[in-house]
Amino acid sequence: MMCVPLQPGPDKFVLVVVLFDESIKRMKEYDPGEILISRLGLPWARWHLQTIHLHYATAEEGNKLSSIKDMAELKAFLNHLARGWKFRPEAGDGDSMYQTPGKN
Repeated sequence: MMCVPLQPGPDKFVLVVVLFDESIKRMKEYDPGEILISRLGLPWARWHLQTIHLHYATAEEGNKLSSIKDMAELKAFLNHLARGWKFRPEAGDGDSMYQTPGKN
């Protein structure tokens, strides 16, 4: 798993979480992932988390992601990882509140 914090505005950030095959394998074995915001360091740990994006990447894509140092290239590569994104309101995408246990 790799975490990529991005700043869309003052004092707030978006966290892009990239999962790899090993992460998915562990989750299928009911071994949950965990992200401690404090481990992102400053300034992220004191800013407001606005959104979490979940992405999947192959090992090769993960190696490429690890080597990116330029912000424009990083954003382009994250768009590449989101290449299969589809807006599906019938599946819950959109402005509706998220479902929580016991309130369906």
